[in-house]
Amino acid sequence: MLISAREDAMKYMYPRGSPRPTNTQYTICMNRGGWGIRLGFTRSNKQSSGPVQAFNKRPRMKTDAEAQIRYVVSTHLS
Repeated sequence: MLISAREDAMKYMYPRGSPRPTNTQYTICMNRGGWGIRLGFTRSNKQSSGPVQAFNKRPRMKTDAEAQIRYVVSTHLS
C-alpha cells in the first residue's frame, strides 16, 4: 500500500481498537529528503518500520519524446 502522509499510513497499518488490515503486508509512506518509510509487522506480529532510500540510479525505462513524435507523425501522414 502506498500512502503519502506518514500519519495516515500509521493509522491504516496500526489502527487503535480495531484489527490490523489483513490484505496488506506493508505500507510505504513519504518522509523528508526524498526517502520513504516502510511500515509493517514482524513474524512475531510486532510493529516494525524501516527506511526506504530514494531511487537515485539511472531510469530503467526512458521515453524518447522526439522519437515518439516522429513515429506518430509518420504513421498518421502516410
